[in-house]
Amino acid sequence: AWLHGEATKLDIKPELNGNLWHIEIQDNGKGYNGDLNQLGAKLLHSNSERGNGLGLFLTSDLMKRMNGEIRFLASDTGFKVLVVLPASEKVKNV
Repeated sequence: AWLHGEATKLDIKPELNGNLWHIEIQDNGKGYNGDLNQLGAKLLHSNSERGNGLGLFLTSDLMKRMNGEIRFLASDTGFKVLVVLPASEKVKNV
């Protein structure tokens, strides 16, 4: 967010829905104007020296290993993702 999109602000909104955490993360940077379905699915081809999607690819893989997911969402301003992760047993019983 800070490096690639030149963001200066980051909003994080966690919400517990049943036994799943939904964590919405949005910055106020340049956003992404490519195909959102490609993000995290594979390494990207880029002319930039700053990135090729490796971080998003690894994050997507880690989310799957934790029985979660990351969704890249369309946004009019900045970059926006939704992280979905299972809640721990302690949180479920509160």
